[in-house]
Amino acid sequence: MNKQLRTNQKWHWLMGLLKAPSNVNSSWPDFGSLTIQLFLFTALLGLTQQSLGQVIAGFDVNGQTAYGTSPLAPIATASNVTITGLTRGAGVTTTGTAAARGWGGNGWAATAADGITGNKFVTFAAKANAGFALSLSSIDPLAYRRSGTGPTNALVQYQINAESFVDIATINFPVTTAGGGQAGPITLGAITALQNLPSASTVTFRIIPYGATGTGGTWYIFDVANSTASDFALNGTVATEGPVTPTVTLSVNPTTATEAGATVVTVTATASAAVTGDQTVNLAVTGTGITAGDYNLSGTTITIPNGTTSGSVTFTVVNDTDAEGTETATLALSSPSAGIALGTTTTQNITITDDDTPAAP
Repeated sequence: MNKQLRTNQKWHWLMGLLKAPSNVNSSWPDFGSLTIQLFLFTALLGLTQQSLGQVIAGFDVNGQTAYGTSPLAPIATASNVTITGLTRGAGVTTTGTAAARGWGGNGWAATAADGITGNKFVTFAAKANAGFALSLSSIDPLAYRRSGTGPTNALVQYQINAESFVDIATINFPVTTAGGGQAGPITLGAITALQNLPSASTVTFRIIPYGATGTGGTWYIFDVANSTASDFALNGTVATEGPVTPTVTLSVNPTTATEAGATVVTVTATASAAVTGDQTVNLAVTGTGITAGDYNLSGTTITIPNGTTSGSVTFTVVNDTDAEGTETATLALSSPSAGIALGTTTTQNITITDDDTPAAP
């Protein structure tokens, strides 16, 4: 039974208490009393907050003028996280008279692609502090205001560290009245990459408003309620960071060899962090024209000793008498032991130059 289902069942159970069953006598408690109602309301509120997580970063634009300060710091930040504030891209302009209680600009693009290349977007970032991990559930609320020629939509993306941006969703801004409107929520909980983010990972969000029909068209994060509550918020949970499994990559040195020199190549498996207990990974050799007689491998298993980050074996070229031409041996890691995982680089090639010539016909 998942957490959301359990929460819903508890919710319906509490709501059921508000009305006495028809087959009970007058001894059923008076749930109409103010004290009981307050108790139930508090319980329901707690269940709701539990299912939604906490505010990781909340931004209030009440009091912002002249399109607002960039970057804009959050008014609420969860413990053990670091937030980079709302920041306008270099292509966003702030000309003309701005709406009160709004943070944004004008000069927005007609398409999302143009917005990206023209730096016409908004960014903010979140990162767990050392020893903690961050899981994200939603962006909500996202209160906005736009003019009639302002952006009608926005593409929302995320980026982990320096990796490429990934699309999350496209949202709409149908309201053009001065009172503004609400977009979202933007759901993040189903995105695996945004769950259990370690302290070494910074997630950057990019909002690209687009669909503007005039350079003077405005778009803002807007204080619809005219209050000091958050008008834009990132939600999720912060937990103690668990142990991170080291990842292992493969390297060879040198990458070229000769039969004449009977080259000895060092084959190394390197872990991203010191391992706990001796850890092993299997090593296989394949390649077009490569046979077991072309090389000597000192071991088909590489061991990384406890507390260290690497282990090695040797690949020695055999100087045979066969005229084989240049060959390429491909070495690959597989079957890591329980305390390690394979990284991104698990294969390497060794180019072997032959020293034999074909016999005369």
